[in-house]
Amino acid sequence: KLAPLWPFIGIIAELVVLGIIILIYERTQAKRRREEERTTLLKQNPTGDRC
Repeated sequence: KLAPLWPFIGIIAELVVLGIIILIYERTQAKRRREEERTTLLKQNPTGDRC
């Protein structure tokens, strides 16, 4: 009865898992980029003064 729906459900499940993996990866990369920018700025201006 619902047999034709199983491939569709499987594809949707794969897309959800792939989306979750991409979101996690992008968040970790964004965090890493922020840390690199912060350390680069601190290396350029070690006193912490903005002006």
